[in-house]
Amino acid sequence: MKYGKITAILLSAAMVSGTYASQWVSAESGDTLTMEDIIVEDDNGGITSNIITAYENNNNSHGVNNSYLYQDDDGWYHVVSAAEESLLVANYRSDLSYAITYELSLELPVWGGFYCGEEYNYCLFGQSNSEENDNAEVIRVVKYDKLWRRIGSASIYGSNTVMPFYAGTPRMYEKDGMLYVHTSHLMYTSDDGLNHQANHQIHIDADTMDVVYNYGDVMNINYGYVSHSFDQYVRADENYVYTADLGDAYPRSVAVCRKMKNGIMKDYNKALPIYGSIGNNYTGVSLGGFELSDDKCIVIGNSVVQNEANFNTDVRNIFITLTDKDMSSSELIWLTDYDDINRVSRPKLVKIDDNTFIGMWNEYEVSESDGWFNLVENEGSNCRIVKFNADGEILEDITNDARISDCDPIVVGDEIIWYMTEDNGKTTFFHMEYDNLTQYDGLEYTFDAAERLGDVDNDDAVNSSDASMVLTEYALTATGHTPTFDKNETLAADVNEDGSVDSSDASTILSYYAYTATGGTESLLDYLG
Repeated sequence: MKYGKITAILLSAAMVSGTYASQWVSAESGDTLTMEDIIVEDDNGGITSNIITAYENNNNSHGVNNSYLYQDDDGWYHVVSAAEESLLVANYRSDLSYAITYELSLELPVWGGFYCGEEYNYCLFGQSNSEENDNAEVIRVVKYDKLWRRIGSASIYGSNTVMPFYAGTPRMYEKDGMLYVHTSHLMYTSDDGLNHQANHQIHIDADTMDVVYNYGDVMNINYGYVSHSFDQYVRADENYVYTADLGDAYPRSVAVCRKMKNGIMKDYNKALPIYGSIGNNYTGVSLGGFELSDDKCIVIGNSVVQNEANFNTDVRNIFITLTDKDMSSSELIWLTDYDDINRVSRPKLVKIDDNTFIGMWNEYEVSESDGWFNLVENEGSNCRIVKFNADGEILEDITNDARISDCDPIVVGDEIIWYMTEDNGKTTFFHMEYDNLTQYDGLEYTFDAAERLGDVDNDDAVNSSDASMVLTEYALTATGHTPTFDKNETLAADVNEDGSVDSSDASTILSYYAYTATGGTESLLDYLG
């Protein structure tokens, strides 16, 4: 990625200097929709691929998030991610055309996350404390205005923390002048000589940046403590703060808690009990989202069937739990019922309003000849999007060729918008009208062999760079690694149409390149006869 340092003030001046009209269409325009109507592609690229795959299900935690998207009051979009030593903010105009990227310093070496508040932006940083020093700063929450000028910060010292954000996914939420941080940490050495992991709860006055509540000690669920917590979510309404954790020990469940704004625990619910022994790191569960309706706490995730017969299978399905806000009861609803034919990724959850939600995930087909670890996830794959109400009733259910990534989709006007970044550096934005998802059902990427054959990087030329990409992909797949090509890249690369991308395809591309470099004018399709 190419980017330059630039002050937020200068960037803001550039932002308001022009206006841009969207060219997006919907079925109401009378045109037949294609996949290309719901995407905007950009070659600026991101740091690394952020597509969620089913391979991730083998890990307990998907780790700190590094893909964030928000829109400002001027209609511009901003992609926030962290590099090794700096925070990168890529800026896109209202039509999602790329403008510029600027960077800010990471104030502490460990990235924790980003949150876009109504008036301010917040970033979470941390650092290790291997000496277990109670006076060492382990977490810093930094507050910026919307021009990314630093306003203030809040710091956490010691707090039983050897490493912040360890084996978890920190999240923040702002409500009525309070900023809630729900994260995880590796704790001080315990009596058994080990450093255990658990959640970490922090409440901050967003105006003064004073820490109102900080709990990092070892206790039990009656204090909102979950050990080990491999994923953390937080939301709040006018009265209470709600958290969700994926715990493998105390308790061994997806735990939903209700707390006072000052941190005092009210009650909890074991929304999804997890089979197996206490402390067994494998749970068979990955969480994907947590939101509030008028009277329920809604969790979405994927899971094996939690019993002895199914606990160690690779087959997972998408579920939601609907937990009453008073924690009195919880309902488990399965949104899929696959057996050994499909695989599902970690899902995303989008809140449209207090009674309407959208669950989104990637699905991958598995043939009888495919071993689990040889699954080609970019082929035979698609995106499933299900809209449902707060009672779990399905309103719309569609499938198309979009992809879900680590980026949480945002609601802008009458659309949901998110982005993905591929290994080749290309960034793709997706946008769909949430009131009429059915119009997008079945949309697929198109491939014109006459135009794209051999042009793997889609730059309107067939040359050595395309052959290099083919050889790189072949080297990956030949050694058992996950393929990186999407459907169209695979079709473009497989020039001899034998169903595989290998060195013979690269050789053919190079031969054709030599032909065109010496004056040949036929297309690759015609050249191959």
